[in-house]
Amino acid sequence: MAALTPIVVLITSIYLTVAVYHININYGLAFAVLVGMAVALQAGVPVQKIWGMIIEGVKPTVYILLLFLLIGVLIGTWHLSGTIPAMIYYGLHLVHPQTFYLSSFIICCIVSMLLGTSMGTVSTVGVALMGIAHSLGLSLPATAGAVVSGAFFGDRSSPLSSSANLTAVITGTELYSNLRYMINTIIAPVLISAATFYLLGQWAKHPHLSGQLSILSQLARSFDLNPVVLLPPLLVLILSLLRVNTQRVLMIGALLGMVVAVYWQHAGLAEIIRTAVMGYHGPARLGELNQVIKGGGMVSFINMDLVIIFSAALTGILEGIGALNLLLKRILMSVRSLRSLTILSIVSSILMLFVTANQTLAIIIPGKVLLPLYRQFSFAPKNLARNLADSGVMVVPLIPWSVAGLICANVLGVSTMRYLPFALLCWVTPLMALLVSLLTKTNPQRVENEGPLSGS
Repeated sequence: MAALTPIVVLITSIYLTVAVYHININYGLAFAVLVGMAVALQAGVPVQKIWGMIIEGVKPTVYILLLFLLIGVLIGTWHLSGTIPAMIYYGLHLVHPQTFYLSSFIICCIVSMLLGTSMGTVSTVGVALMGIAHSLGLSLPATAGAVVSGAFFGDRSSPLSSSANLTAVITGTELYSNLRYMINTIIAPVLISAATFYLLGQWAKHPHLSGQLSILSQLARSFDLNPVVLLPPLLVLILSLLRVNTQRVLMIGALLGMVVAVYWQHAGLAEIIRTAVMGYHGPARLGELNQVIKGGGMVSFINMDLVIIFSAALTGILEGIGALNLLLKRILMSVRSLRSLTILSIVSSILMLFVTANQTLAIIIPGKVLLPLYRQFSFAPKNLARNLADSGVMVVPLIPWSVAGLICANVLGVSTMRYLPFALLCWVTPLMALLVSLLTKTNPQRVENEGPLSGS
């Protein structure tokens, strides 16, 4: 039982820091790491081995930490280059306030399916859509919810998604067969989300035409909005479709943004460096528009880097002392039927998200532990693949201390708890998967051949 103490402390300390005292989440995470180290010491683990656990936990996150910095540079330089202002400018000409939330959701669904990455979608079109919403005086949490919902639709359902491919590998299933099978539990959540975003648009207060014209005029006066400034996102889209490494894509996108800033916005080297490090802050003449055209920079991601480091350190300790496997095995002791197996698959994957803050581990750990049970019940492994996709993949942006939650909150400028109610697809999907498992009856002897819906 002592091995589970750090998990109890983690959940308690995060609840206190986020929900009760509203202080930096790093305090709660750091305390949980110290408790984990203390439990390991009490169990007789040498100090040197504990540090080894921490290093093993943090090592895989180096890629993510660098990714954060590159996203910061890209967003800052795209503001400076006029790329994001141009996306807002042309977007204001194209979108209608009444259908803006629905349009944002659909656009992000399409882009995320093409790119296969939620983070790429949020960091590019997501930023522009947030700027348009701010300019129109529309709800930023609702817009962020629409963006996040659309972005993670592709994370779950795109054949290019690393999450979808990882799920197939872990469960020993075929990717395209999985994606076809997953349609069962995603149609209703998509329709519910789309209908809700449409209704939100109908009920929202809409800006006067004069205010929108004023914003357009201000953007045109402050930036050179030649269509050439849209080359960086176009190149990022092309490179992503060609499956070029994400870090390289972000680096190339940022560098092209710098070139555009020099030649079209007449930015100097010092200004480019300052923007890449500190983020973009427009001139005073922009007035209220500065609330829209700002952000990015490596510095803005430092707090996120600390959250990831603490979370990864704790995950390394929990894996090292066997706490994660112990937790899952205790949960799975209650499995008595196919229905309970399905429910616990979804619950255990979400629980792994809360504990590890890591989407990859929320797929790998439950996947490896649960797969033998699915075979024992003669339950097709693609059921496990779908359950992991509906939970571990979709719920991750709703966890404030997860990598996805941190990126979405920081890039979109809206805290996780504020956009959570509007990220409909992310929480309706696991609920729909649970409902399907409760309502559907299956014949265990026919599962392997027919691949029916989850349930018992």
